[in-house]
Amino acid sequence: MAKIPNPYGYNPPVKAFRNNKFVCLVYTHEGFTRLTVNRTGINGNGDYLDGISWDELYKIKNACGFADCELVEVYPAEKDLVCVGNLRHLWVVENLPFVWRNAK
Repeated sequence: MAKIPNPYGYNPPVKAFRNNKFVCLVYTHEGFTRLTVNRTGINGNGDYLDGISWDELYKIKNACGFADCELVEVYPAEKDLVCVGNLRHLWVVENLPFVWRNAK
């Protein structure tokens, strides 16, 4: 993924990456880091194309500089659902107590 300049003014991402298939914006807020990922393609309704696999997210996470970090994706309670498009949000969380560790 190639780093791209920031086109935003309000609450801008601290980093932005893209390739021919994906855009990844990196935000920091109140001590947390969030990656927002979407496809570059647009469907017939004008929305970003859907369907980003786990493997694709994992490769994007690593390509954007977070290979040594653990990230989580949250599925909120129905009352807290905010859906503005086909975007995936991953948060960097240190020392997760429920992660399986490689025994190497």
